[in-house]
Amino acid sequence: MEQYSGQLAAIGAACFFAVNTTILARAGKQLGSVIAVRGAIALALIWVTILHTLTIAWPDLSKVELYRLGYLFASGVVGFGFGAVFMTMALVRLGPRLSSLIVALSPVFSSIMAWIFFAEELAPSKYMGIALTLAGIAFVVTEKRPKAKDVALDIEPRDYFLGMLFAVLTAFFQSTVFVLNRVGAEGDFPALTGTLIRLLGGVIILWVVALLRREFISTIKTYAKSMSGMRLLLLSSILGPTIGVSLVIVAVQQAPVGIASALSNLTPIILVPISHFFLGERISIRAVIGTLIAVLGTIIIFV
Repeated sequence: MEQYSGQLAAIGAACFFAVNTTILARAGKQLGSVIAVRGAIALALIWVTILHTLTIAWPDLSKVELYRLGYLFASGVVGFGFGAVFMTMALVRLGPRLSSLIVALSPVFSSIMAWIFFAEELAPSKYMGIALTLAGIAFVVTEKRPKAKDVALDIEPRDYFLGMLFAVLTAFFQSTVFVLNRVGAEGDFPALTGTLIRLLGGVIILWVVALLRREFISTIKTYAKSMSGMRLLLLSSILGPTIGVSLVIVAVQQAPVGIASALSNLTPIILVPISHFFLGERISIRAVIGTLIAVLGTIIIFV
């Protein structure tokens, strides 16, 4: 069993990300998308700092090369300052299952960016993976949506369009993070340190913007008025950015990177039963088949 510890860690990460996505969607509805992300990322920075101190040492960023610091900080600004916000905005409008499926476009964008910026040749199998991912997503999103009486939550056409747009933007920003991380975390640089720097970048951009927009006090007041929302944020910050990211680190260290990446991206499949049994969403056979095709495409891209 120990020989598969990396693969199990990757699957565990996908499970934690799936549950976290559901929780963050609820927090976003209660607190507002941007306010929810501000709190979740700030709390995650605290947990990762504690984890870093316990497993490595107290983080001393003065010892990190300047170019690494710059790239990883920029990665946090892009990934958490923009990507996480757009993801939460998509979650609020589309729900966890459909949002995560659209974000499965990220490996497609990443492959294209790797070809552009790193001159990586795309093997024929990757083209097939890209085609399958696009086909699977298109198969799901072009399905005629049922009326409100058939589902637990009806989506207005405007929210549906905006949710799709925000999810695609999330996938794009995640791919940009891939490019920045590849340069910033090259070599044997500790992954947990990289995560901490990224979170720091996200916290700074989110809260500086809050100050500039004079939303700092109102954000704090929102937290104080909604204890249930704060409990969701606390749980989200532990499950996703802390446990989920830590399991990804373990997976990449103990399993081939391609396999670890593929297994940790099973979240859209895991969200199908969660959405059906816990969120009351009626899911069609077409949606299940399309999701399986899209995830198969991402696995082919990674492996």
